[in-house]
Order: sequence, then structure tokens, then C-alpha cells
Amino acid sequence: MSRISIAVADPCHNINAIKLIREVTGIALISIEKRLAAGKAGSFYTAELFLNDHVEVDRNIRLLVNGLEKLGLPVFVAEIAYNESWENIANLDDVRISADELIAELDNAKGQFS
Repeated sequence: MSRISIAVADPCHNINAIKLIREVTGIALISIEKRLAAGKAGSFYTAELFLNDHVEVDRNIRLLVNGLEKLGLPVFVAEIAYNESWENIANLDDVRISADELIAELDNAKGQFS
């Protein structure tokens, strides 16, 4: 099990990204705007993988990653162990994984959760 965090790699203001993130996460619009403006430090989605809610988490991750990539926005994914805390991470680049690696992790778990 691990914890992931999703943000955009570079600060931006993109109305379509705001709509997408709002639709998937339910976060307030002004909060999403601020998080996008913060780039990789402005995480708008965090989750722990492979728990009872895995099907929903998998769906949300895929919607966000695919949607942002279609908009041409680079996705910043960070991953830590389930027993680590985000507050203890000094440099997010040290725990960055590619969006493709995250999707591959999800693909490998397909069918194991229902």
C-alpha cells in the first residue's frame, strides 16, 4: 500500500482543469484555482491505494490523469509509503513518480478489487 498525491507540475490557470477537478473531487472552485497556481505544491487529490475504496480511487485517478493530460497539463504524482506522512517530505521531487507508473500500478491491480 502507498499514498499518492496528484497536482499539476507547473503553476497554471486553466478553466477546463478547474471544472474537471471540481467534478471529480468536489473541492471548492477558489481552492482549486489556488492549488493549480501553486503547481506541484498545490496537491488537489490525495489517496491511499489498494484499500476498500480502491475502485473509486482508481476511477478518480484515471479521470484526473487522463483529463489533465488531454488538456496538455503535465501531471505531478508523488508517492510515499502508507506509514509515511506528507509533512515529513522535504522535497516532493524525491518521491515523484510518473503518471504512467501510477497507471501501471493500477492496471496491475485490476480485478483484485470489486
